[in-house]
Amino acid sequence: MFEADPQRTNHWLADQLNVVHSRFFTDIPVQNRLLVRFGRITKTRLGSITSRPRPLKGDRTARPVKSIISLNGLLRDKRVPLTVIHAVLGHEFVHYTHGFHSPRPQLYRFPHQSGIVDHELKKRGLTELLAAETAWTKEYFVPLYLEYHQK
Repeated sequence: MFEADPQRTNHWLADQLNVVHSRFFTDIPVQNRLLVRFGRITKTRLGSITSRPRPLKGDRTARPVKSIISLNGLLRDKRVPLTVIHAVLGHEFVHYTHGFHSPRPQLYRFPHQSGIVDHELKKRGLTELLAAETAWTKEYFVPLYLEYHQK
């Protein structure tokens, strides 16, 4: 049965982002207000990054005041391994690093162009986290989602 871990709060999630940042992204300073939170429960994505105010489409000169990383609310379940949460946070922080919804220069036209996120994660030493997240997602994510919707 889906059971959110009461210790997995947005504050706890911010601490986990700090862990990922301090281990793997020490060369990338956070240049604006960066929030992290659990978002809604969805079947199609584990995380996302957005910003406020959002730049107009095609305007690469606008710099956001704050960036917001949201993780799927299903990841609050206590059965979700910490490695999965760290991998998703790392993935979203790569987008921040590449200038998507952050004040950093945008390095690529598209956020997942030619496998750049996985390449960056591997380059930074997150290969094992990425593999663990991929394996967990294939086996457990959809059943957890379906279980949540059966209550």
